Amino acid sequence: MGLSDSLSLAALGAVALSEGITFLYDEARELLKRWRERRDREVVEVPGSAAGVLDAPLSAAEVADSVVARNAESLTSLRRALIEYAEEGRVPDPGDRGLLDTVDALRRVLEVAYGQRITFRGEQREPTGSGIDVAVEADVVEGYLAGLRARGGLHPGTEVRAEMRIGRVSAGGEAVGVDLDGRSG
Repeated sequence: MGLSDSLSLAALGAVALSEGITFLYDEARELLKRWRERRDREVVEVPGSAAGVLDAPLSAAEVADSVVARNAESLTSLRRALIEYAEEGRVPDPGDRGLLDTVDALRRVLEVAYGQRITFRGEQREPTGSGIDVAVEADVVEGYLAGLRARGGLHPGTEVRAEMRIGRVSAGGEAVGVDLDGRSG
């Protein structure tokens, strides 16, 4: 998870953050619903209400069933963590770091599934529809570190830029920019 992306979410007001949470929550629900209906491939339509939430429209995206299948548990648990904001009207606190991390985690899973960035109006990050950027900094890597781990692969044609700044990788450590094989390490 990128520190800068969580901070860009923090810059949103409570109303914009609430709209963003609802958008991500609804998108995750639709992906899971379509996956459960066992369609091999599906064109994902962006709801009309999303037009005011995002800085630009999402492109219609074909989502490979395997991407959703491999991330179904994460999508479900992240949606569950946001239910009180998306369905029960609780006003999000833009200063709640745990909430921002959850919102950013759900957004990142959806970005991998759609193969494009999802940016809310008012955020300072790459625009919606652009490729996915990953930046990781670590002083020491003692175990496994991946900048992006794409369980089930990526959307065909996804542009990923990974940058890692590592001080030292210890014996037995491993640092990779993008892991496409779904390693769980």
